[in-house]
Amino acid sequence: MSTKPIPTLIPRPSIEQMVEPPAHAGEVLREDFLVPLGITQTAFAARLGISLQRLNDLLCGRRGVTVDTALRLARVLGTSAQFWINLQDARELWDAVHGPNAKEIEKLEPLQHDRDGRLVASA
Repeated sequence: MSTKPIPTLIPRPSIEQMVEPPAHAGEVLREDFLVPLGITQTAFAARLGISLQRLNDLLCGRRGVTVDTALRLARVLGTSAQFWINLQDARELWDAVHGPNAKEIEKLEPLQHDRDGRLVASA
């Protein structure tokens, strides 16, 4: 009777701990899908039913993934829409954590919790 090894879980750093931003969804699309498939931007934009400009803006990082785009990518590539939304969310969160408002946000005073874990309005 053989036993499978237990996978080792490697903790990943939080967005706040990451020095480099997570990959942009456009970079993932280009490097992990379009290049290996050998498909042109023109052909892929047509397959998605979007303009070439919209696709190019995504691939170059000038545009993010919208829910509409995530649904189109999921349908055409056989992924989930959530995959694309997660990539977009991770990038936006990193940008916010490391952006111009980060210091202001850190100064905000959190509400307190009572012994039961409920939020309590402080005076």
